[in-house]
Order: sequence, then C-alpha cells, then structure tokens
Amino acid sequence: MHPRLTELLAHLDGEHRYLHDAIARGAPADRLLRPGPDRWSVAEVIEHVAIVEGRVGTLIATQVDQARGRGIGPDPDLSPILPTLGLEQVARREEKISASAPVIPRDVVDADAPTARLDAAYQALITAVRASDGVNLAEITVSHPVFGPSSLYRWIGISGAHKRRHAAQIEETYRDVGGAEH
Repeated sequence: MHPRLTELLAHLDGEHRYLHDAIARGAPADRLLRPGPDRWSVAEVIEHVAIVEGRVGTLIATQVDQARGRGIGPDPDLSPILPTLGLEQVARREEKISASAPVIPRDVVDADAPTARLDAAYQALITAVRASDGVNLAEITVSHPVFGPSSLYRWIGISGAHKRRHAAQIEETYRDVGGAEH
C-alpha cells in the first residue's frame, strides 16, 4: 500500500471513531430532536455524512477506474500528504456551509438507521481508497462544490475533516436540545 494511502486511511479511521464518540455522547432518544427549525437533528447530521461519504466513495472508485484506463500509474512521491491538503478550513464551524440538495437528509425518523448507513458508506469509501493503490491520486482532479478543484488525495482528506466538522455539530446539537451526557 502506498504510504500516502496508509496515511489517509489512518486519518479516515481516526475521524470515523471521533464521529462515533460524538454520537455516543447523547442518548439515542435525543438523536431525533432538532434544536431549532432551521437546524438538523443528530440523526439528520449522521444521515448527511453518510450520503456525502457514499458519494465520495463512488467518485473515487469511478475516477480511479477511468485513470487506470488512461494509464495513470503509481504516485512516485512518498512524502506525507495530510499536511499539504489544507483541511483546517473544512473542519472549522465558524464558516457556515450550506448543503446542496442531493446531500440534504430527508425523512429521517429512525434514531439508529443513519448510523448503520454511515458505517456502510464508510466501508465502501475505505474499499475505494484501498482499491486506488497503484494510481497517482495527485494527478486526478475533480472540482469540489465548496473547495474547488481538488485532487483525489484532498477529497479523501476532506471526507475525514467533514466528519470532524459534523462531530462538533453533533456535540452542539446535543447541548442545545439538553441531551448531552457528561
């Protein structure tokens, strides 16, 4: 496995655990409570992350298959990638980012189902990242709807930072609905 992929897989794993820790800080019954009319419940936040992560996994798998068809080979650069991706801006909650229609959660009525979908989407993303070994992801650029042209390395990093961002949102939501366990 290319060291950059190993680094990104560790990043994704850590952020996935961090998100699960945030989810576990509140009672399951509180996951469906919205702290305000224009704010998502914890279950809706989880559903959103699951939708996004599923789409990123599909994007990576599709782009890598196309890159292999074009003959893009392995990345010759073995240096660390995470410090170069500018992920701080993704995780910052001070700047509001509005979700586009395809990734807005709809009709979330079960407190636990979104977490199961999140874990399935995460496994699909991990599978896509592992399957990209042998392809230089720095050479594949796709425009991100918020962060602009981004290499697939950055897309993977963004996916982890996206979880960090929403873990903070989940903590805020539990606090605001009065359901955070301390």
